[in-house]
Amino acid sequence: VIVTDMRLVDEEKDNEDGLKLVKAINQRGSATKAIVVTGYPTLNTAKRALGALDVFDYLEKYPSDGSSFKAAEFLRIVRD
Repeated sequence: VIVTDMRLVDEEKDNEDGLKLVKAINQRGSATKAIVVTGYPTLNTAKRALGALDVFDYLEKYPSDGSSFKAAEFLRIVRD
């Protein structure tokens, strides 16, 4: 038996395997929250992830403001 407190899921452009994985785990009744990390954020995937799939957070690998991935912010989210 593996017990986890968090799931970290990578979402790729034009490939919803990460969101499909979240959905499949949710359907099994898991209360473990997921964080989706993507290099290709879209409004549609963000809405789906945060709404219907109830993920804890949706993070950009390459923020649109040109900055790099914010590791400190990620660690703060995981610790919360």
